Amino acid sequence: MKILCYGDSNTYGYDPRDGGDLDYRYPKSDRWTGILEERYGFEVINEGENGRTIPGNRYALAALKETLRRNQDADAVTVMLGSNDLLIGYPMMTAKEIAGRMVRLFKRIEEWDLFRAPGKKILLIAPPIVRIPGEAMINRESDLFAVCFREAAKEVGAVFLALQLEASDLAFDGVHLSEAGHQKATEQIRAALRT
Repeated sequence: MKILCYGDSNTYGYDPRDGGDLDYRYPKSDRWTGILEERYGFEVINEGENGRTIPGNRYALAALKETLRRNQDADAVTVMLGSNDLLIGYPMMTAKEIAGRMVRLFKRIEEWDLFRAPGKKILLIAPPIVRIPGEAMINRESDLFAVCFREAAKEVGAVFLALQLEASDLAFDGVHLSEAGHQKATEQIRAALRT
């Protein structure tokens, strides 16, 4: 099964322990996309990008359109975005607003006739919880991602997954998945892809 994995740093596999080098990432065998490929035999196209928000401007949308065009033969597409929309927005966006942004993106993609090929599985993954010390509002809002993105998936007809993760599955920064978090996410994503 060929899977296009579109997302942010948690799809890219960013390892925050290197002190800000955005090219630094966990080894392939420790990030969820790599585990799906190496352990379970999926063909994975990792289109994760550090800092990516839900595309909204013409440049980001054009880049996404080209990514989808290049990978039209994928059997499934996973989309996991929204964390950066929460973290960098000013004033802070709510989980509901971010999920609304995702719905608008999916509706735009439908117009391209690249995303909804017959039999293609579209898996919308709610962004992982965030647990940043001293950021109670952000942390609380991230708890609402699962509920809001479930409604978004229902509206756009995507398969939905809310990763069951704990604070201990995050790296020290409270934003990025740890190696253990990647392992746990892999099993849940694999199960969702097989249903």
